[in-house]
Amino acid sequence: MAAGNPSDDFRRAALVITSALLLMSTLGVLVGLAPGAVARNQLLVDSAQLLFASIAASIFAVTSWRNRTDTLHRVSVLMAIGLGGWAIGQCYWTVAHNAFEDPLPNLELGNIAYYLLPVCAIPALWMRASHLGAIKNRPTAISGLVMVGIAAFATTLAFVTISSSFSTGSQSWVSVMYPTTSMVLAAVAAMPILTAQRDLMTLVLAVGFSGLTISDFAFVIVTTSPGAAGLPAGTTLGYLLFTLAMCCAAVITSVPRTVRSSVSNAKTDSRARDMSQSLSTEAPALGVPDPSPPSSVP
Repeated sequence: MAAGNPSDDFRRAALVITSALLLMSTLGVLVGLAPGAVARNQLLVDSAQLLFASIAASIFAVTSWRNRTDTLHRVSVLMAIGLGGWAIGQCYWTVAHNAFEDPLPNLELGNIAYYLLPVCAIPALWMRASHLGAIKNRPTAISGLVMVGIAAFATTLAFVTISSSFSTGSQSWVSVMYPTTSMVLAAVAAMPILTAQRDLMTLVLAVGFSGLTISDFAFVIVTTSPGAAGLPAGTTLGYLLFTLAMCCAAVITSVPRTVRSSVSNAKTDSRARDMSQSLSTEAPALGVPDPSPPSSVP
């Protein structure tokens, strides 16, 4: 990976920080305008999800720009697009939920933006798992992923049908796909664990998408239940966990790979040098001729 220009990296970092401060300032103004404690808490949670998702998408975008020659460049690009779409959908939800006091907004346009996440993140996580060596047999892995998707859809539909009076409207079917795609995302994110790739990034991604799945299950049960008057308490905790995990994953990805590889190479070189010195010291005692060239001085 080519090293980035420090001044360019500083400008991008300043842009991300400035955008985060602007979002936080806007959040503070809106909280001040909120009339009551319930509305204020609702606005805080909705806006926090929007803030964290926007920061994560921005960091992934900056990382993809900086690592244009890196093998995982496309992963950062897809994650940036997916999280950016999720942030747009969350912005739509936040405005409808708080400004227009709609307890369960009908997200015709918001659904398109929200679904950019699975459309982009599933191939991104697949490429990452393949890069880590978790996918040895591609046809078998694809068949397994299809089976996971079918099982996730069947589980979601059965859970919702048993838990509430399921409506057959188009909006209900759209809602059912939220936990289905989230379960697939969590499964693909955890794939490297199957090959003993227990790195921090895999753990963070798996936990984040698991939180998204739990909250999506609660969301779909409410939206498919007749007479629902809003989301139950605690439903958004999984969404907060998801957006925070995506921020952590974006920060981990932004660490220059050259730094990590140089540290690893330094340790490898040090071990090789120590081993070479040890062998050269032990060689005379073992009766092995000294490999050094003979001296030309008589």
